[in-house]
Amino acid sequence: MATMYPDAPYFGSCQCSAPFGANTCRNALVHVYCNINCCPYEGMCCNGLHGSTKVYLARSLRSSGLGVVAAADIEVGEVLGEYLGELEHLSMNRNVRPRNTGYQLLLKQRPERPEHPVCVARVNAERMEGLMTFVNHDCEPVAKFVEVGNGRRTTVVVVTTERVRRDQEITADNDAGALRVATLTFRTSVIDETAKSSCLKT
Repeated sequence: MATMYPDAPYFGSCQCSAPFGANTCRNALVHVYCNINCCPYEGMCCNGLHGSTKVYLARSLRSSGLGVVAAADIEVGEVLGEYLGELEHLSMNRNVRPRNTGYQLLLKQRPERPEHPVCVARVNAERMEGLMTFVNHDCEPVAKFVEVGNGRRTTVVVVTTERVRRDQEITADNDAGALRVATLTFRTSVIDETAKSSCLKT
């Protein structure tokens, strides 16, 4: 069953004067990712879907788990990579919908097709394991998950929310309230319930 999302139009060129300025990119401001059709850098900028060369996978000395680390200083608003996975259809009914696991991300954008009985979709990264799958939870994150589109394609990317220094770990808060348009349940092997509840505001 094919999934079709509403058209996310771009409004001409993003008019970026440099490939590293996501905070001034017209596309980034309206959650449209850059590609060859709407970017003077043909989508090879800080708002494109290509994976950033400024991050790498490393083992944490603190937790001994895997995490994403900055290889160089990274500015606010840079797209670090796409959260890769298989698109799955789910029922809108929460009672019938399977529970999330650590690899699955529920999309807020509802597909146009199929209309019934599928009204919700999620990205399941269990069998793909892209680099962004290893972004760990933290109560004071330096990045967030953002749902973006261009044309009929909708996807999720990891975007920095503050300046990241070289050798600093890339983290995000898995609290749904901290994410603008995407809800993520992180890898259960990386965090535990204590870490999740420690971010709750009283």
